[in-house]
Amino acid sequence: MANRAVIEANLTFLSPHEGGRTHLNMKLKGLSYRPHIVIGDPNQREAIVGPGNVGLETYCGVAFADGPDHIEPNVVYTVRMVLMYWPHEIYDPVVAGATFTLREGPNILGFGSITRRWVEIVPTGT
Repeated sequence: MANRAVIEANLTFLSPHEGGRTHLNMKLKGLSYRPHIVIGDPNQREAIVGPGNVGLETYCGVAFADGPDHIEPNVVYTVRMVLMYWPHEIYDPVVAGATFTLREGPNILGFGSITRRWVEIVPTGT
Protein backbone atom coordinates (compact mmCIF):
# COMPACT_ATOMS: atom_id res chain seq x y z
CA MET A 1 0.00 0.00 0.00
CA ALA A 2 1.12 3.53 -0.73
CA ASN A 3 -0.21 6.96 0.08
CA ARG A 4 -0.65 9.85 -2.34
CA ALA A 5 -1.83 13.40 -1.86
CA VAL A 6 -4.70 14.56 -4.05
CA ILE A 7 -6.24 17.96 -4.60
CA GLU A 8 -9.57 19.00 -6.03
CA ALA A 9 -9.62 22.35 -7.78
CA ASN A 10 -11.74 24.65 -9.86
CA LEU A 11 -9.72 25.23 -13.02
CA THR A 12 -10.18 27.52 -16.03
CA PHE A 13 -8.11 27.07 -19.18
CA LEU A 14 -7.09 30.20 -21.07
CA SER A 15 -7.97 30.75 -24.72
CA PRO A 16 -5.15 30.92 -27.29
CA HIS A 17 -5.80 34.69 -27.46
CA GLU A 18 -4.92 34.89 -23.72
CA GLY A 19 -1.80 32.72 -24.07
CA GLY A 20 -3.39 29.30 -23.65
CA ARG A 21 -2.97 26.25 -25.84
CA THR A 22 -4.27 26.27 -29.41
CA HIS A 23 -5.68 22.77 -28.91
CA LEU A 24 -7.14 21.77 -25.55
CA ASN A 25 -7.02 18.04 -26.23
CA MET A 26 -5.17 16.90 -23.11
CA LYS A 27 -6.53 13.80 -21.37
CA LEU A 28 -7.45 14.91 -17.85
CA LYS A 29 -7.96 11.38 -16.54
CA GLY A 30 -5.62 8.49 -15.76
CA LEU A 31 -2.55 10.47 -14.62
CA SER A 32 -1.17 10.91 -18.16
CA TYR A 33 -1.27 14.74 -18.36
CA ARG A 34 1.51 16.05 -16.06
CA PRO A 35 1.93 19.82 -16.04
CA HIS A 36 2.86 22.02 -13.05
CA ILE A 37 0.98 24.38 -10.82
CA VAL A 38 2.48 27.52 -9.31
CA ILE A 39 0.78 28.81 -6.17
CA GLY A 40 0.08 32.53 -6.45
CA ASP A 41 -1.95 35.17 -8.22
CA PRO A 42 -4.38 33.56 -10.68
CA ASN A 43 -4.25 36.75 -12.81
CA GLN A 44 -0.55 36.27 -13.59
CA ARG A 45 0.06 35.61 -17.28
CA GLU A 46 3.87 35.43 -17.53
CA ALA A 47 6.45 33.36 -15.70
CA ILE A 48 8.74 35.28 -13.35
CA VAL A 49 12.36 34.89 -14.40
CA GLY A 50 15.60 36.34 -13.08
CA PRO A 51 19.06 36.93 -14.48
CA GLY A 52 20.18 34.30 -16.94
CA ASN A 53 16.54 33.43 -17.70
CA VAL A 54 16.32 31.42 -14.47
CA GLY A 55 12.81 30.77 -13.16
CA LEU A 56 12.10 32.31 -9.74
CA GLU A 57 8.88 30.46 -8.93
CA THR A 58 8.22 27.08 -7.34
CA TYR A 59 6.79 24.64 -9.85
CA CYS A 60 4.79 21.81 -8.26
CA GLY A 61 4.42 18.72 -10.44
CA VAL A 62 0.89 17.35 -10.71
CA ALA A 63 -0.80 14.55 -12.65
CA PHE A 64 -4.46 14.87 -13.59
CA ALA A 65 -6.50 12.03 -12.09
CA ASP A 66 -9.96 13.17 -13.15
CA GLY A 67 -11.55 15.94 -15.16
CA PRO A 68 -13.87 16.56 -18.10
CA ASP A 69 -13.68 14.59 -21.34
CA HIS A 70 -13.84 17.78 -23.41
CA ILE A 71 -12.29 21.16 -22.54
CA GLU A 72 -13.30 24.64 -23.66
CA PRO A 73 -11.44 27.84 -22.75
CA ASN A 74 -12.87 30.21 -20.13
CA VAL A 75 -15.10 27.55 -18.56
CA VAL A 76 -14.61 26.54 -14.92
CA TYR A 77 -14.09 22.80 -14.47
CA THR A 78 -13.71 20.73 -11.31
CA VAL A 79 -10.62 18.53 -11.57
CA ARG A 80 -8.60 16.20 -9.37
CA MET A 81 -4.81 16.19 -9.44
CA VAL A 82 -2.22 14.01 -7.70
CA LEU A 83 0.77 15.82 -6.16
CA MET A 84 3.50 13.87 -7.93
CA TYR A 85 6.44 14.35 -5.55
CA TRP A 86 4.52 14.55 -2.27
CA PRO A 87 5.51 14.65 0.60
CA HIS A 88 8.19 17.09 -0.62
CA GLU A 89 7.91 20.45 1.18
CA ILE A 90 7.20 22.34 -2.07
CA TYR A 91 3.63 21.10 -1.61
CA ASP A 92 3.17 22.71 1.83
CA PRO A 93 1.34 25.77 0.37
CA VAL A 94 -0.87 23.57 -1.83
CA VAL A 95 -3.93 23.72 0.43
CA ALA A 96 -7.63 24.46 0.21
CA GLY A 97 -8.17 28.13 -0.59
CA ALA A 98 -4.84 28.59 -2.39
CA THR A 99 -4.90 29.98 -5.94
CA PHE A 100 -2.56 28.92 -8.72
CA THR A 101 -1.65 29.07 -12.37
CA LEU A 102 -1.32 25.97 -14.53
CA ARG A 103 1.98 25.75 -16.43
CA GLU A 104 3.70 23.89 -19.21
CA GLY A 105 7.23 25.20 -18.82
CA PRO A 106 7.05 29.01 -18.80
CA ASN A 107 3.64 29.00 -20.51
CA ILE A 108 0.62 29.78 -18.35
CA LEU A 109 -2.30 27.75 -19.68
CA GLY A 110 -4.89 28.31 -16.98
CA PHE A 111 -5.66 29.30 -13.43
CA GLY A 112 -7.66 28.03 -10.52
CA SER A 113 -8.25 27.58 -6.83
CA ILE A 114 -7.89 24.52 -4.63
CA THR A 115 -11.11 23.43 -2.97
CA ARG A 116 -9.76 20.53 -0.92
CA ARG A 117 -6.74 18.30 -0.33
CA TRP A 118 -6.51 14.81 1.12
CA VAL A 119 -4.31 11.72 1.30
CA GLU A 120 -5.57 8.45 -0.10
CA ILE A 121 -4.24 4.92 0.12
CA VAL A 122 -3.37 3.29 -3.18
CA PRO A 123 -2.91 -0.49 -3.41
CA THR A 124 0.44 -1.44 -4.92
CA GLY A 125 0.87 -4.27 -7.41
CA THR A 126 2.63 -7.47 -6.48
